[in-house]
Amino acid sequence: MMFEIENVSVVRQGKMILEQISIQIHRDSSYAIVGPSGAGKTTFLRLFNLMTIPTSGKIRFNNKNIFEYSPIEYRRQIPIVFQEPVLFEGTVEDNLYSPFHIKRWKLEKPTNGQLKKVLSICQLDSHYLNENSQVLSAGEKQRVAMARALLLAPEVILLDEPTSALDTETASDIINRILDITPMITLIIVTHATDILKKIKHKIVLKGGRIESVSEDINKFE
Repeated sequence: MMFEIENVSVVRQGKMILEQISIQIHRDSSYAIVGPSGAGKTTFLRLFNLMTIPTSGKIRFNNKNIFEYSPIEYRRQIPIVFQEPVLFEGTVEDNLYSPFHIKRWKLEKPTNGQLKKVLSICQLDSHYLNENSQVLSAGEKQRVAMARALLLAPEVILLDEPTSALDTETASDIINRILDITPMITLIIVTHATDILKKIKHKIVLKGGRIESVSEDINKFE
């Protein structure tokens, strides 16, 4: 078992965002978080790497309370890619290398070949390494952010509508490549894209801040 979430609630300014969430997330699998607008999907996703702090309840990661981990080291193992990712000034190569300058992580700097590999997974050619990150399109920025997360070789990768700026075919292909090429990564994604949902094994349906169901049947969500 990778994650065990038990009776977790999140309250903000007196409003219940998530209520009594309980679920187990298995290693080396894929999960889609779906539901109507305002259901709490992004808040739920952010629980997994402590960008959302639960008001009550317990979360365990690898049989250990998540608050026993160093937050910085914990988030390295569980990066999150947002719908509108933040890229730093400089080239795409600079952005891919940026996590490896964090001294506390003591990560070995990836090779140029590794950079090209993660870019290829995200459908970007190697010439992008020299591109100015600030002039990229929204879709290109999303792909660079996904490539940067993959470089960390994380145990879990969290994606929050990460392909919203991409056409359906490209988005579906990238997710397929991530699932096929990195089978040891547990993928948890918020998405409305039906083509992507069909590739994800488990679907977690949120409604009104509560888990309504967990299923492997995509037809229940169409």
